Amino acid sequence: MLQRLDQSKAEQLLRENPNLNGLLEQYPKGMRSLDTGLTGTPKGKREHSDIFTISNGPVPHFDAAEVRLAAEIKEQRNAIFELARHDPKQALKSAPALPGSPETRAQTLSMVGGIIRERDPSIAKTAVKEATNLSVGFDPVFRLDILKDPADVYLDLKDQDATTTTILDGTKLAEELYSKDTDPSNPILALKA
Repeated sequence: MLQRLDQSKAEQLLRENPNLNGLLEQYPKGMRSLDTGLTGTPKGKREHSDIFTISNGPVPHFDAAEVRLAAEIKEQRNAIFELARHDPKQALKSAPALPGSPETRAQTLSMVGGIIRERDPSIAKTAVKEATNLSVGFDPVFRLDILKDPADVYLDLKDQDATTTTILDGTKLAEELYSKDTDPSNPILALKA
């Protein structure tokens, strides 16, 4: 990508980091070299696009087994999303059995609820409720990300009480994060744009 955007900058980075040449040869399409299904576009109405997480911290050693496991989990998630389109009950049963982190399971349940909200509102509510309950102990930033889908599902299904409760939970988390961010006794030293 950088080569297409700024050829001279890409060449400079390669000169400064010669070990990148081998990685570029091994993975010429970046993440898409590992998973050709990554498109960056949603699969259907109200579904999320593929998401990448980028860190500016230290890069951990490449672990092929970990990458394979992540690809397998992604494949299983995609199968659950497809299953939700024709067998919502089975998709609801499959999501909590996913390997990986509780965050992955909560996000999957939340997305299943979004996929089936129009077809089977009862199962959609159950899916997002399970996602919300599973997210109780999560980092506030991630929990906020989980809560936005249930709030949207509840709103679409005209469940005023559940919508209000979910939005209030999100508001409390946002206030908690804001309080930490503005605490003068513990300033955040990162540049704020």
